[in-house]
Parts: sequence; structure tokens; C-alpha cells
Amino acid sequence: MENKELVRRTIEKTIACGTKTPGIFQIPKALQLKAELESCNSIPEVCLKLMRNKEDICSIFGLRDIQVISCVRELTELIAKSN
Repeated sequence: MENKELVRRTIEKTIACGTKTPGIFQIPKALQLKAELESCNSIPEVCLKLMRNKEDICSIFGLRDIQVISCVRELTELIAKSN
């Protein structure tokens, strides 16, 4: 995937805005999501995965929907810049 490091930083920046750390029972789901995101081959695929798992991401990291949506928007802008 192009801009893989930038995509990673964008997602990490969003997660850092969360109000909680995953609990012991949420860690497996968080690791599964991480693996799924890392296996994506394109930014649109990452965006789709983030939106499909938005509720879990918000719950695990203490984020609001709008924060995940903003992350997806930022990633979508990366696509536009690279074209």
C-alpha cells in the first residue's frame, strides 16, 4: 500500500485522542483489528475497515464516532493528494 507509514501515523494519532486504554478483554479484539488494518492493500480498504468497525474502535479506545469519521476523511484526502 502506498503511504503505509502515513496511514499508520494518522490512525495512531486518532487512537491517541481516545479517553481509555483497552481493557484485558478488549485487547484480543484490538489486536485483531490491528492485524486486519495492516493486511489492507489500499487506503480505501483501510477506510472501509475503519467504518465497519467504528463501534468497536470507539468502545475499545474511548473515541467518539466523529473522531473515527475524521480519521477516515483524512485518509481519503491522502488518496486525493496522491492522484
